[in-house]
Amino acid sequence: SGRTVAVELLGRPYAIPEGPLRIAQLSGAPLLPSFSARLGHNAYHARTYPALSLSRRATRADVERTAQGIADAMGDFLRRFPTQWFHFGG
Repeated sequence: SGRTVAVELLGRPYAIPEGPLRIAQLSGAPLLPSFSARLGHNAYHARTYPALSLSRRATRADVERTAQGIADAMGDFLRRFPTQWFHFGG
């Protein structure tokens, strides 16, 4: 549907797609923020952050809080690896 959840990423407004959050809510599956950075030829650093969960009865506030948790994990990773980011959106 293209719906998003408004969050703050590195101090600026950002939009997280709502779909994965709703799938996690409906299925009961946790969200596992994971990112990787290329350090050089055949050299990578991967970081997985603590799982985030939404109950099947999550409120809009719960969804927004979880989306912000994803953005916080992403922001932490981007602070550590600032050259590993390209925002394709407008």
